[in-house]
Amino acid sequence: VPARESFADLSPHSWVLQFSDWHVGQSTPIQTTGGVYEQTTEITRWQVERMINALRSIHAVQSKGYDIRKILVVFNGDLLEGDQMRASQARGIDRLVTQQAVEVFDLAGYALRQLLTLPGVEEIEVHNVGGNHDRTSQKPGNAGLGELDYVDTYSWLVGTLLERALADEPRIKMTNWETYFGYTQFCGQRIIFEHGSSVRLGVGSYGGIPWYPVVNGANKLMDMLGGAELVLMGHVHQPAVIPIKQRTWLVMNGSLPATTSWVQATMKSVREPTQWLLNLHEEHGVVEFHPIYAPPASFRKDGSIWTPS
Repeated sequence: VPARESFADLSPHSWVLQFSDWHVGQSTPIQTTGGVYEQTTEITRWQVERMINALRSIHAVQSKGYDIRKILVVFNGDLLEGDQMRASQARGIDRLVTQQAVEVFDLAGYALRQLLTLPGVEEIEVHNVGGNHDRTSQKPGNAGLGELDYVDTYSWLVGTLLERALADEPRIKMTNWETYFGYTQFCGQRIIFEHGSSVRLGVGSYGGIPWYPVVNGANKLMDMLGGAELVLMGHVHQPAVIPIKQRTWLVMNGSLPATTSWVQATMKSVREPTQWLLNLHEEHGVVEFHPIYAPPASFRKDGSIWTPS
């Protein structure tokens, strides 16, 4: 195998990171889940740090063969938990929603500044849209976001503060969307993103997820905007990659909490905490779907519930 120095040019690639459904502030004691999982803000902080460390390791390997200069980061909603979506939610948090927003601001800013330290990175394009947990009251507003408008969300507030805090960093270009969706052209790909709470999920699903409404929602977004090669969604906490149209991928994000009390009760679902890294090439499109796992130490693997700890 020739040494790296013998390559005239490294292959140009770009990264896409989908960050959503962190649910900062969610507090779920392990005894309330039958010993399956727990969640706290401290655990979420650890998970974000673990993801950053994983990305450093992946970059150290890929940068030997790829020229990775640009990164697209999509903050795709529900980074905070909220505190008044329903009466019982106030019992399932470890800090109020205003404090959750401060935590999200710190964690998102930390993630972006750490990505800037990756060797060779010249530009980070950042987009921020809201989710249903980001709204400021129990009133769902438009598309499940906000009470009075799409900017009436904690997501928009955090995005605005991030934009101002990073204004002195020329390598970061940030868009804080005042809609329920956003879009960009990146590395030759047309990319649409939204949290997913606008999709009417209903019932009659597979594995707890009504895939037909989700795919139909993605197709409608593409029809509205005139096509795309990538559609990114979160909301359902179920990581998946689904081919739609001729050369379009719908990428559903996971979440940092393994589940919630509501999801565990209604869908009997627990997933390993996951977010997505996509590797893009301008000519070939998406060449890699890379899950980034962030299971805390207390997360119980399949079958381990029967083994004494």
